[in-house]
Amino acid sequence: MNKLISKLFNDNRLLARAMDIPYYFKDDNDTITYDFSNWLNEFILAKKATGITSVSTTLILPNLHIPTYKNIGYFINGETAKLEHVSRTDSSSRGNSADGDFKTLTSNLGSLDNLVKEIYLRKDFHTINEINTTFQFNDIVGLFYTGKNNKYGKLCSILLQVVFKKMGKNLPLYEYDYQNGKINEIKMTQQQIYEFLNKQLQQKTLKGTQVYALIDDDNETLIKIDLLKIISAKHPPANIQLYQLNK
Repeated sequence: MNKLISKLFNDNRLLARAMDIPYYFKDDNDTITYDFSNWLNEFILAKKATGITSVSTTLILPNLHIPTYKNIGYFINGETAKLEHVSRTDSSSRGNSADGDFKTLTSNLGSLDNLVKEIYLRKDFHTINEINTTFQFNDIVGLFYTGKNNKYGKLCSILLQVVFKKMGKNLPLYEYDYQNGKINEIKMTQQQIYEFLNKQLQQKTLKGTQVYALIDDDNETLIKIDLLKIISAKHPPANIQLYQLNK
């Protein structure tokens, strides 16, 4: 297991940022394409000097049943991210501290240690908690999907892992068993990923290998790539120019 994520998890410092599963659509050429715009734009916002503010996350804890808002997302380093508001339950947060309109409906516990104490004190082991954070690009430490039977979540997470790696952000992937409070790293070679995606195509779980993302920058950068061409072990492309996250 990745040493950093293992340490953060065991030290009660691993935050889960839940995201929508990338949806797919037919483009102008009638090709089924997956849209990664929301994910990439959030990562790029995190690269700003101020980071990305007032983001809703959940602290996951070893051996405790703690659900996340959605069944796919990424992990944040709770040790380095700035905590804005810590709540034992969903705080119904809204607004953004950067705009001066951030609000919640619950009291602020102030720290992750206080949250952990509250959870154990109340034996509140099945409730989603909410931590609003400001974090930066380097605070993003991994990807996750929830549940052993979440085959589509696993598939989408692998697609995201492939794209982010090509764009300069190498993220380990984890299966989060939220009912039992366990995380398990999913390790696959490039060849295994290639075979896995081909199998999903044959079974029609994966509808296509085209990825699209519209980057909300000054140039409105448009990314369109074929995942199988990126990871093909036999015929890798000589050069694929992508928006580099690590610059």
